[in-house]
Amino acid sequence: MASPLERGGRLSDPLTIDLALAGARAALGVGLLVAPGPLASVIVGDAARTPGAKLLSRAAGVRDVSMAVVSIWALDRPDDLPRTHRLHAIVDACDAMAGALAFRHLTPIGRVFAVLGGSSSAATGFVQSLRWRRSADGAGAAA
Repeated sequence: MASPLERGGRLSDPLTIDLALAGARAALGVGLLVAPGPLASVIVGDAARTPGAKLLSRAAGVRDVSMAVVSIWALDRPDDLPRTHRLHAIVDACDAMAGALAFRHLTPIGRVFAVLGGSSSAATGFVQSLRWRRSADGAGAAA
């Protein structure tokens, strides 16, 4: 089977979606590593500027950069793509649940980002896992 990187595509193509998700995840991760206080303060307010909160923000940044790297790595391994997306969907769903649990402590934009962003990323990851699974089964990636 040809690697997804060997195929081109349109905006709705699973490869294009994967590259966009990996890019967004990498950008967020790098942002949390470089400027943990200002970036996280958009979500949790002034509490993000404490040393402990910066530590946790940087740890989340490392996680997001790592997930982006794994996403790009998996593009050359079509059989691993569905599993990779399921794992990312689980992580994003857990982020959404954590956001829901802390909802009243988040800034208004943080509520949207943490709950809707996490749940929509989880849903996208799950759909992508199904699309790549169909591709691996020979039914084509464009579901």
